Amino acid sequence: MSVNEASAISIQQFGGINHTHTRQPGESSNGQNFVIKNGALRTREGVELVSGTPFTNEISSVHSVTTASYHPILVSEGANLWHTRDLGFEWTKLKDGTLTGNKPYSTVYQDYLLLATGPYVYAYEISSGALSFLIDEEGGDVPSMEFVAVWRGRIWGWAPHYTYPNKLWFNGYVDDEDYTLGYSKDSWPADFYLNVTGNSGEPIISCTPFGTHLYILTRSRAFRLYGYDEDDFEYSDAGAVGVYDVFCTATVGDAIMWLGPDKKVYEYTGTSAVSVSASIDEFLEDEIYTHVWVHNTGNQFWLVFPHVSTGITNAYVYDRDEEAWYIFVYPTVLKCACAYSSFLSTPETYFGTDDYTLVRTDDGLSTDLGEAITTEFYIGPLTLNNRAAKYRHLLLEGEARNDFDIDVYTHADESNEANPVTISFNDDFSSEAVTKKVYLEGLRGRNIYLRFNTTDKICELHSMTLPVLLKGLR
Repeated sequence: MSVNEASAISIQQFGGINHTHTRQPGESSNGQNFVIKNGALRTREGVELVSGTPFTNEISSVHSVTTASYHPILVSEGANLWHTRDLGFEWTKLKDGTLTGNKPYSTVYQDYLLLATGPYVYAYEISSGALSFLIDEEGGDVPSMEFVAVWRGRIWGWAPHYTYPNKLWFNGYVDDEDYTLGYSKDSWPADFYLNVTGNSGEPIISCTPFGTHLYILTRSRAFRLYGYDEDDFEYSDAGAVGVYDVFCTATVGDAIMWLGPDKKVYEYTGTSAVSVSASIDEFLEDEIYTHVWVHNTGNQFWLVFPHVSTGITNAYVYDRDEEAWYIFVYPTVLKCACAYSSFLSTPETYFGTDDYTLVRTDDGLSTDLGEAITTEFYIGPLTLNNRAAKYRHLLLEGEARNDFDIDVYTHADESNEANPVTISFNDDFSSEAVTKKVYLEGLRGRNIYLRFNTTDKICELHSMTLPVLLKGLR
């Protein structure tokens, strides 16, 4: 940002993280653990332990479904599968050391939560909590399916690590003599499949319903599947854009988002896929991709990097409403997640960890598992046209819904950071914005940088101003 000699540097709203040189003045070049809502900045919600869980192995997947009457949650840990009909109730085992295959991947079909593991697709009846698995009522074999999706009222399954990784299977019908009564989860005709990638045999990695079509990704290409039944299904090539791996695609609002093999994040809204991660691409290049996975909550896309060796997790979160990226750092290894809510309650995110626990988000929390959350953001460079100009104070406007202090570190050009000055906000229960003024000593130069840091919960900051003092004035 460049200003003339008679101006103050004023930031009327804050933005997310943007590490490129084209960022706006209110965007942060770096930072962690903050979110933006309508230009206001606040600390993200904390996480806490879910008490009373019986797990003794690393949690590999968490699943939930909410209806007017039922809201169960299921957890796989090791070869065990647990469920509870509602959090706070007793946990019981559905599979005791006999859960076979990969970690389950789930979707809802009719009255069932389907959990695909490869050798089997388990069917959890939502109303009763009973667990069975898909069969073919005609006596045939159910194909191996590691992943399942529902589109056009049918189950679609694929298995990139099995014998036919390029085949996309779909289920058949419930028949009563000469009448077709609908689709059956237990009808799997041997010829009900599509060979999407043809002679190349390239594995199908993800399939995501998108209204009129099913959007299919391999590691190198995208396809669209159209049609209504086996007589008119047809697919077309949708471009040379692929997905990094399994568990790297999510539906976020009215878009499909995923991590590409080039370590960029892509968004598809019905035409062509476009990259939306330029703001953080430099950070993504330095990440460790061994355990990467993605998650969606509301209109946010989460790209999650568990760091097993250090016991922390970095989550890069894209907010489609704000068109902003955030970086969240958690003091535990997060391996999986699902959105969960009782009927009409506010959805929360439940994470499974590698230390056998469930943790959940809560906007009222100011800590992560009892540890203070460090909120930090960097503003700058803010550029002056006059080297003789200097700053004497900083004005920071916020609405204190709780007490919080922020340390402000400054430097100009290539100088070292000055000792911090502290800005204090106190909740006076008035719900009115206030402006705090602090003096800055010796801040003089062309390019100005500010770093804000606190272990308090920020709620919330609206704007900031750096008045410019011209040479010869006091």
